[in-house]
Parts: sequence; C-alpha cells; structure tokens
Amino acid sequence: MDNSLSWEELASLKSLMVISLNQNHIATLPPEVGTLTGLRQLHIAHNELTGLPSEIGLLTSLEVLKVNNNR
Repeated sequence: MDNSLSWEELASLKSLMVISLNQNHIATLPPEVGTLTGLRQLHIAHNELTGLPSEIGLLTSLEVLKVNNNR
C-alpha cells in the first residue's frame, strides 16, 4: 500500500494549519503550496531547497517559516 501524499492532494486540505516536511530531501516546493491559505506554520528545514516559489507570498496567515539548513 502506498502511503504517499501528492502535492495536489495536500493542496486540497484548505484548513491545514501546520506542515512539517523537515529532512525529506525536498529540492523544490510546487506553486500549489500557495493554495494553503490557512497555513500558519511551514517547516521545511534540512532539505535541498535553493529557493521558494513566489506563491509563498499568498500564504497571508503564515506566522512561522522555517527553511534553515537548505542549499
């Protein structure tokens, strides 16, 4: 059984308030992250990110953004 969750499925969770994706070898965040308008905390530290999509600016409820220790 596959327990993975696609970004499209994640984007459908409009009431989601906290995401912790630390230490998952993530190289990019898709534009769909901008649809999570209820998100208050996004933890994506210790990955392989080199930048963030401009859609991150649509997260007007975001209070905590942890992106340390990326590329």
